Amino acid sequence: MYDDDEDGYPSSRIPLILAIMALCLCCVAVFMPYPVPDYRITRALNNQGLTEIETEGLAFSECNDKFRTKFVALDDQNRQVKGVICGGWFGHDTIHYIND
Repeated sequence: MYDDDEDGYPSSRIPLILAIMALCLCCVAVFMPYPVPDYRITRALNNQGLTEIETEGLAFSECNDKFRTKFVALDDQNRQVKGVICGGWFGHDTIHYIND
């Protein structure tokens, strides 16, 4: 009745399975968070008067934007500040400070 391949699956389902797998991979890529690019981190934090900026990797729960990165820096009084810089596709970055 069906034209089966050697594994017993109908050969007409293989393109459907591949299309579903490709759709799943695209969804993961779209909804997965990414780190903020370094030049945007430096620009945003320098505009706030912060120096000695060190990034600490991807932030997962501090904001809901597409791009998010944890950082540690020094303020104008040489106090250490921690936070997360969050941003979207078009570069509107916001800084969220974390109090220890």
